[in-house]
Amino acid sequence: MQRDNYRASLFVGLGFLAATLTGFMRQVFIARFLGASRVADIYLVAFAVPEFFFIALPIIISPAFLPIFTKIRQEEGEAKAWLFAKRVFLILGVALFLLTILAALLTPFFLKWLSPGFSAAEQEQAISLFYPMLPGILFMGLATLLATILLVYRRFFRSVIITSVYNLVFIISLGFLPISQVELRASWAVTIGAGAALLCLLPFWWTQTHTHVISTTSELKAQIIQWGYFTSQLIVGYGVHHAIIFIDRAMATSLGTGGVAALSYSNQLTQVIITLSGLAISTALFPSLAEQVAGGDFQTAGKELTGALILVFKIALPACAGLVLLRTPIVQVLFEHGAFDAQATSLVSAPIVWYSLAALADSLCQPLWRIVYINRSGWMVVGINGVQTTIRVILNLLLTPWLGYIGLAVSAAVGLAVQVVVLAWWTRSTYGFKLSIQNRREITRTILAAFLALSVSFLLYNATKSISSILIILICSITGALVYFLSLYLSHNFRRSFYGS
Repeated sequence: MQRDNYRASLFVGLGFLAATLTGFMRQVFIARFLGASRVADIYLVAFAVPEFFFIALPIIISPAFLPIFTKIRQEEGEAKAWLFAKRVFLILGVALFLLTILAALLTPFFLKWLSPGFSAAEQEQAISLFYPMLPGILFMGLATLLATILLVYRRFFRSVIITSVYNLVFIISLGFLPISQVELRASWAVTIGAGAALLCLLPFWWTQTHTHVISTTSELKAQIIQWGYFTSQLIVGYGVHHAIIFIDRAMATSLGTGGVAALSYSNQLTQVIITLSGLAISTALFPSLAEQVAGGDFQTAGKELTGALILVFKIALPACAGLVLLRTPIVQVLFEHGAFDAQATSLVSAPIVWYSLAALADSLCQPLWRIVYINRSGWMVVGINGVQTTIRVILNLLLTPWLGYIGLAVSAAVGLAVQVVVLAWWTRSTYGFKLSIQNRREITRTILAAFLALSVSFLLYNATKSISSILIILICSITGALVYFLSLYLSHNFRRSFYGS
């Protein structure tokens, strides 16, 4: 990748790191108050719909809006681009408002389907916890649009900091709202946190829309239609993808008490790897990649993409290996407090092995998805997600009778592994992007370095089992990281001396 993109990746990574740390704090507080209990299961089922939108909104809004906004800005100027942004903001706000009303009407029926293992009283409790979360969908949707515009202006850190604001305000609300029921406090905290995220970006919107002279007579019908059509395709594609998350959660309600919570906590841990590797790098790469493809510079775009994939692999592979090795002490340090006991630690630690493999595949998917978005191949999004969801549904049905709730994590690993293969094939067949011999050597060196670091950490882990969990994590992770980076450095210098370059 170019030097500017490395720098941008660093800023995005720092923003996502802040979001990750505050996200851990949020999970720790939820675990402390709710544990891996039935109440936690009920709350997480209620949160399923807002969670769907919080995850889906960046995936839908950013790819549909950013390339069109960038093109208008390059070809027709700032004023026309901001007129487009203003109209999209209005359309999106109205659409999300109507959507929240529709969700309020339909969710009582949907949540009952989502919780087949719940009693009637537990289903009613889930419904009552859902309603306070509803306005958060509107707030977070508008905040996501403003964060996307910040990416175009390379204000990367500020664009990703909204998640940290949400997490911190959520924690404060969970701890101090004057409501006796902790699960109800957690429900209101969702909306209050999302509202705070929007408020922190509104000054940017106000400044920009009043700086640029926006003509009310300009025609943007074609661009609005183009944006709307691609957005609708992404909604269908992401709906197909996210259906499996609803299915997983519904099946988990029938696989024992704490199953929903255990899968949620373990998945949240592995999402950190995706955030700090694939998502951070692809977010930084997206604006320049869109400009290169729009300008027909496919050679540079191909180099940028392969460079991003190699960097993602270098970060995600050792992180996944380390998480698998240290999963139990990590869960103990982060979550084993208050209502979260040793049994809950065992429940959460088990799926991490498979969710880590899924995270590695998902991290590699992130830069590849950006090419699909830039190409505006909406139906390809639907098709690829459809393949992944179909595979996972079949595996869920086959594996859960045998493996219980762990089978849901295994199916995630297999489904996402297939997805990364399909995305790589599509990218190569469409643009001719492929790995060079040098890229393959880099991948081989990364695998060997990660294996060596894991082996050393494994020996240390077995030798230090009698000490505290936090010391085990520090000793093994620091030593493993040193071995990994030293191995990469030595292998790189050896190759240069051997080949003379």
